[in-house]
Amino acid sequence: MKKVFKKMSIVVLALTMMILMTIPAYAGQTLHIPKKANATKYSAKTMKDRYYYNPVNYLAEVGDQKVTVKSSNKNVATVKVKYGVIWVTPKKAGKTTITVKAGKKTYKCAYTVYKYVNPITSVKIGKNTFSGKLYNKNAIANVKYSKFANKKQLLRLI
Repeated sequence: MKKVFKKMSIVVLALTMMILMTIPAYAGQTLHIPKKANATKYSAKTMKDRYYYNPVNYLAEVGDQKVTVKSSNKNVATVKVKYGVIWVTPKKAGKTTITVKAGKKTYKCAYTVYKYVNPITSVKIGKNTFSGKLYNKNAIANVKYSKFANKKQLLRLI
């Protein structure tokens, strides 16, 4: 009888431990809001050409916490919480402060939006050189593929 009791207690103990290990235990989630962040405001044409690029910038993850967010200068950037993430949309070059309130804590982030500046003087593809002026207004420039089709070319940004 003692052997049966020992075996049954081991089985019950093992099942209890397995059940307890599957129950998640969450500690209070802490926010990690950067003290400084920045973004670049691209032209509307650049944004149209970059259909896969979202002009909204991820600032922080808040999960299920109830937070309120505010931008001190809505002309520079707007901010919202969606899907448990703080998203900032740059509007124009300038500085703003993003304030996040979670419970009794307040977090502030100095957010700077920069105007797009052309970083390229020229682009060389094989023997062809293109002026960097193509990138003065837009971060994307299209070149006809037919010029380079089925050729191995070296791309240099100067």
